[in-house]
Amino acid sequence: MMEIDKASKTAILRVLKYLQEHEFESVTIHYEKGDNVSSDCDIKLNSLILETLLQESSEGFMLYSEELEKPKIFSNPNYKLIIDPLDQTSSFIYGNLEYASTSILILDMENNPIGAVVGDINNQKIYYADKKVVRYGRKKIKPSEKTDLLETRIAIYAEKYSRKFLYDNTIFPIMERGARVVNNGGSLFACRVADGRFHAALEPKPVGLYEFAGAYIAEMAGCVVTDIDGNKIKYSPDQKNTYIVASNINIHREILTTLKKPL
Repeated sequence: MMEIDKASKTAILRVLKYLQEHEFESVTIHYEKGDNVSSDCDIKLNSLILETLLQESSEGFMLYSEELEKPKIFSNPNYKLIIDPLDQTSSFIYGNLEYASTSILILDMENNPIGAVVGDINNQKIYYADKKVVRYGRKKIKPSEKTDLLETRIAIYAEKYSRKFLYDNTIFPIMERGARVVNNGGSLFACRVADGRFHAALEPKPVGLYEFAGAYIAEMAGCVVTDIDGNKIKYSPDQKNTYIVASNINIHREILTTLKKPL
């Protein structure tokens, strides 16, 4: 395991411990744009992750975060780290920890993903993947082998400003095929596909790379990961993208043929 991987795991574990030891009964919201919310907790966790990375790794990196207007460069960078200190901030603020997570995606300087860590806040465990291993806590994970959409569990995020359009073009068509659909998204749901609890996760509207740590973990676990049109994902910090994370090629094919176009 590379030093930057170890530092990233340590950073996410410290976030989980911090959240376990501190209560956030009243969280100040700093901005709300669309479904994106930033709070005092996001800012604190962002600082904690950065502090840990600088303490635990001697390697230079570029840091990208939802809490930063532009990336920060530390020393001579060998890696690009994309962090989401608190995904599902809105759910977290209202005490629903089931969907909340914290994550780091590691890229090389050519934008190739080489590692990711996603912290499951509710269960105080981490998902971790590199080119050799994929784990949830200490357990190796693998996706479901189910090949029919009937009674699958699928997460599709329909953000509020495009909700009717996305329901009509993604959620309803898939539900008509017999799937059980949850309107939610983020890295944690992609990880749930990786460990077999869900069968697919979709982000049908373009999102930043902060949402892709779970997609990389799922891909390393053996899932099929593409954009909403079936093309290879481009892991560029400067580019938004859609994704389909499917447990296997058959489920992926069923989703692609079921979705109404164009999105």
